[in-house]
Amino acid sequence: TRQGVALRKMGNAMPVVTLDSDSELSGRLCFVGPDNYSAGRRCGELLMEAAPEGANIVIISGPMAKENGRLRRQGFIDEVVGRSYGPGRPMDPLEDQLTNEGYTVLATYVDPIDPEQARANVAAALENHPNLDAVVGLYAYHVPAAVAALEEAGKMGSVRVVGFDDRQETLEAIADGRVFGTIAQDQYSYGRASVRLLADVARADEAGREVAVPMKGHINFPPIMVKRDGLEAFMNVRDGSRALLGIRSAPGE
Repeated sequence: TRQGVALRKMGNAMPVVTLDSDSELSGRLCFVGPDNYSAGRRCGELLMEAAPEGANIVIISGPMAKENGRLRRQGFIDEVVGRSYGPGRPMDPLEDQLTNEGYTVLATYVDPIDPEQARANVAAALENHPNLDAVVGLYAYHVPAAVAALEEAGKMGSVRVVGFDDRQETLEAIADGRVFGTIAQDQYSYGRASVRLLADVARADEAGREVAVPMKGHINFPPIMVKRDGLEAFMNVRDGSRALLGIRSAPGE
């Protein structure tokens, strides 16, 4: 909320583009990033591919006040319980169990953007739900946290894991089969499109004309489903984008 208020003040004085995560309060010119509801549905497809026979599922998330996690969760649930496309659908309560044709969402565990708490939440889910078949993590740190908790509990391999983003630990776990897959984002294109739009706005102001803003103020890049069989191709594209920006891999990557 504080960030949204600060962005609104900036937006009253200059063009503002939000990148990756949107803010309803920001008054921004445009949002450049994913349709998180659709990304959630893609994650649901990924889970059903990982467990075609059905699964008892726990979702781990950051705070529900964050729009991206809230939309990812709802998109995921709508996909696995067989609902029609509905990005404006009210959020299912965290405590509800939802079932359809062999897939059951048992619970959603929430942490305050804390990897250690996320790890503890997965451990608690294993204890609370002995029939647990799958863990879905909605933020970048959730898949590594889930892997750590499952390894500690000796459940790695019996509980399938899918999630979001392309942390190196996640990609390594996909490569060796501990994680089935992840929904990644095209961060390079987000940045490029944001700068291009702001440059167009600046040139249009100098020329005394208006610039065309995308419909509904959103430049959308489709989510990327990353599995073991496409991992090498994905990493080649990702690392090529990093090279264009002169970004070196961090130690351990």
